[in-house]
Formats: sequence, structure tokens, C-alpha cells
Amino acid sequence: MNPQSQKIQLLADLVLPLVGYYFWGWNIYFILFFFVLDVVAQIYFAFLKSQKITKFQQVKYPVLHLLVSLIGYGIAGVLLVHSLPFIVKGSDFYKELNSFLTYKEMGVPQLILLFPLIVVGGYMNYKVTFLLPKKFTSESISRIWKDQLVTSSSILIAMLLFVGVAFCFVLPESVYIWAMLTIIALYKLYVPNSN
Repeated sequence: MNPQSQKIQLLADLVLPLVGYYFWGWNIYFILFFFVLDVVAQIYFAFLKSQKITKFQQVKYPVLHLLVSLIGYGIAGVLLVHSLPFIVKGSDFYKELNSFLTYKEMGVPQLILLFPLIVVGGYMNYKVTFLLPKKFTSESISRIWKDQLVTSSSILIAMLLFVGVAFCFVLPESVYIWAMLTIIALYKLYVPNSN
């Protein structure tokens, strides 16, 4: 993806959560669930890329990188579930998850709008940056899973940072949201292959 397209994609990724927070009543849970869907889509497309590479290049999955990155995502997910009630005092993760899954905007379930948006965006990125340039002929499957390992480690570190801040300071939810979006933006701009 060229730098201009990367910046446009990043802007689109950040505008939706901000519009959701300021105009649609989303809270930090909704924004995090939105990004969780995005990460799940990234993992799914990493598997699609891996299947295409293994089929074309006749190579094996880098099992260690795959397992460690999935474990990193799993630990970050568990940490997310157990730490959010400390960040947003008095909240209940499962109640918020149910609200996210059943929330309707103008009578239409939000998930029906968000899920295709994330999947179509991920597929278009997969098609334009991987299939059309035929990267499956030369791309390293190890690099794909090393990138996933870097992403899962970064998410885990960010979660630990937010939990540490939440235990030391009582901050408004908007501070966490802006900090999270800033960290995501910097990560996507400066970490190679993070898109």
C-alpha cells in the first residue's frame, strides 16, 4: 500500500470510532470491540495469505510464530475482559458486549453494518496488496506471522500500559479513547507491515 493510501485508510479507521463516540453514544467498550473485529479480520486474512503461499510455494506454516502470536492475542483478550471494569469503573464486560452485539442505529443492528465494512475493507486490502501483485509467489510466510507476533505483542504491551495507568490514576474515558487512537495511529504509521 502506498503511503498516501495508507494515510487515507488510517484516517478512515480513526474517524469511525470518533464519530461513534461523539455522535452515536459509543463508549470505550464499543470502540475496543470495533478494533477487536478489525484484529480478527487481520488474523483471518493472515491465514488466507498463508494458505495461498503454502499452496503456491509448497512451504510449511511457521508453527512457533503462529502459536506465539495467537497466544499473545489470547492473553491480550483475557486481559481486556478482566481489566476494562477497572478502566471504566462500575462497568460489566459481558453486559457491554451484549449491548454492542444488539445495538441498533436507525433500526438496523450495528453489527450488520460494521461486520461487512470491516470484512470488505480487509478483503480489498488483501486483494490489492497481495492477490493482484501476486505476492503469494514471493512473500515469506514467516514474515506474515512475525508481523502478527509483533502486532499481538504490541497489543499486549498497550493493554498492560492502560491497566497500569488505570490502577494509578482515575482518568476520563475520553483520555483513554484518544490515547488508544493515538497509539493505533502511530503504530500503523511507523511499524512496517502493520496494515
